[in-house]
Amino acid sequence: MSDIIKNISWFFGLILFQILILDEIDIGPYSVYFSPMLFSYLILRLKLDTSVSILLLYAFLIGITVDIFKDTIGLNAAALLFVAILRKNFLSIISERDEFDSMVELDFFNLGFVRYLIYFGLGMITHHFVFALIEGFSFNAFLFLLYKSLINTVFALAILFFIQYLIIKKK
Repeated sequence: MSDIIKNISWFFGLILFQILILDEIDIGPYSVYFSPMLFSYLILRLKLDTSVSILLLYAFLIGITVDIFKDTIGLNAAALLFVAILRKNFLSIISERDEFDSMVELDFFNLGFVRYLIYFGLGMITHHFVFALIEGFSFNAFLFLLYKSLINTVFALAILFFIQYLIIKKK
């Protein structure tokens, strides 16, 4: 399957899953803690040779699309742009400079479990935290925002792990 079709499939699949399933889960008073956002995976999984301008364009388009459906007025776009800017730094934490083939998409099977947790964990907690920080527009509840971001990142990583395990074929 070509890269464009694969990226479009992941985009629509994750956006629909996010909007139709995850956003509709109500767990009572604990719903304030539960709002995992999976779509930062779309930015983090792109091939290493993706240019920065294309990466930023993807991040903005994905973020603004989700913002339209979730009525969050650019919050996801800003958070995803921040993740896209830091993506190279997250990669440098898990690997040496030329350790991965630049034509390989980053997923659980290509990274391994520990690197998957570190790389996608850093990217997703950054997205969740920046989103919550901009949404609250205050550092007064810093520990609450960090706790909420951590919980949502753990849930998002677990969900993405199972989605990848079901969809992506082992090589």
